[in-house]
Amino acid sequence: MQIVGCGRMTLLCVGIALICTCTLAHAQWSKQQLATFTDDCVKHCSVRPKDSHKCPSACACTARDLQAQFPDYAAAEREHDDPNSAVKKRIDAIVYACRRRIFGD
Repeated sequence: MQIVGCGRMTLLCVGIALICTCTLAHAQWSKQQLATFTDDCVKHCSVRPKDSHKCPSACACTARDLQAQFPDYAAAEREHDDPNSAVKKRIDAIVYACRRRIFGD
């Protein structure tokens, strides 16, 4: 199948450019941001003495899902401080979903 005026190579180049652009737009947290988040998460989670061994898994789940939704760590952190923001509600929903998935509550 050929689109009028476009060759296969042109379409392939456009497709590759789109993939690269989308990948750059969804940059992940820096290693330092991820370490800070994970360390704080595990520290707060470890108050559950019975299930504290599951904390690293719960925090990894939360970090993975938050990175997917909020690639800009600093912006998400700022928005999370506003108790009425939609971002805070979404972050809380992600945390709850991972907690339910890992701990079963």
